[in-house]
Amino acid sequence: MRLNCGYEAPACKAEALRLLAVNSGVRNLRIFAGGTDLLLRVRAGKEKDPTVLDISGLGLDYIEEEADLIRVGAMVTLSRAQKFFADLPEPLRLQSVSSGRVGCWQTRNVATLAGNVCTGLPSADAAVTLLCLEAGIRAESVRGSRLIPIDEFFKGPRRLALEEDEMVTEIVIPKPIAPDGGRFGGDFEKLGRRGELFISVLSVGCLLQLNAAGAVEKARLACGVLAPAPIRLYETEKFLAGKNLTDDLLLKAGEVMRGEIKPRDSYRGSRRYREAAGVNVMKRVVKKSAERAGRA
Repeated sequence: MRLNCGYEAPACKAEALRLLAVNSGVRNLRIFAGGTDLLLRVRAGKEKDPTVLDISGLGLDYIEEEADLIRVGAMVTLSRAQKFFADLPEPLRLQSVSSGRVGCWQTRNVATLAGNVCTGLPSADAAVTLLCLEAGIRAESVRGSRLIPIDEFFKGPRRLALEEDEMVTEIVIPKPIAPDGGRFGGDFEKLGRRGELFISVLSVGCLLQLNAAGAVEKARLACGVLAPAPIRLYETEKFLAGKNLTDDLLLKAGEVMRGEIKPRDSYRGSRRYREAAGVNVMKRVVKKSAERAGRA
């Protein structure tokens, strides 16, 4: 099937940024990385007179590990991210789990980690764990570069904190550091109707830091499809901090979580189902995160 769209293939990042600057507000210039979301939208006529800007030739297919952070270029596929983070210690391996749950292996071999985030969809699974890991999104334009905290990146469904002349070039993930005796653990769970090839009914990610006594020193919780965009559960995190995990505590944490989420009805699941299931999944991922921290 022939797609009705224009095409630009810049040879370097400077040329890509120039094209974005020149066409800002003039025509529908859309970033093309893996294309697994964009091409479907073009085919369905959901993009008006689009011109795709192919960034595959800009040298953005890198993963660079530094002393205190990891930089993931915008062309790194989900399969590559899954493999890379699987070999890292807790809680960084958390990113491998969510990256490996997006679509099927054929999709993950083409789709990119940055592209999953930049869909701006509440069902962007990889974004949930990046929220737990407190990642930053590098946005560049001819005006310069800025690092956007991921919890400020999502403004609503398909709405991002990007200017029209900006493009995402990398994701920056800090390496969590625990004090002496501290241990990390993380977990991610996604609910859907099949094992693969489905959009999430909901998803929840968790990062826990336990102190030497086994109490929660720090909690990071995030969820997808339980709000108009992927979100952090800040109040639930605060409630868990400084406490020992018990079933009663998690029951109360579930009530706190209910006050933070705003699920909606859809043909994949009702609002009431998503709310109840989301709380139960949160309890499971917190327990599993604590178990992994205990084994660390």
